[in-house]
Amino acid sequence: MKKSIIFSIIIGVVTIALSAILLFALVSYAQAKQRDVERLSDIASIRLSLESYFFYRQSYPLAENTLTLGESGARVLCSSNTGIQDVSEGCSNIFMDKIPQDPLSNENYYYLYQSDGKDYSLIFNLEKSDSGLSYGEHTATASGIK
Repeated sequence: MKKSIIFSIIIGVVTIALSAILLFALVSYAQAKQRDVERLSDIASIRLSLESYFFYRQSYPLAENTLTLGESGARVLCSSNTGIQDVSEGCSNIFMDKIPQDPLSNENYYYLYQSDGKDYSLIFNLEKSDSGLSYGEHTATASGIK
């Protein structure tokens, strides 16, 4: 009788442990998926704002050096000569008043901007491959996302 009670307790503990592990995995997956959805939404918004800037200035904001969007020096997209700057002072038209940064914003997840004025590249990373794109690094340009 004692053996069956001990066995039942062990089965119960193992079941609870496995359920907890499964729940943790599902929550982690859902969080990563949500961050990817947010990333794709951010990139779409940035691309739309860049097209508005292009329509206004007939070029994209120049970036001789790669800019990390959403960080110091790259928080606003407006009609100034530089286009992308830290604050909106000196802007007659603001195309994006708060450029987003990656939800994780660490060394592996970021939004990078490069441009020669004729075209641009927005570089970003995805955590999962559920969005129709594979996980890892992608580049968005005026013609689409690769």
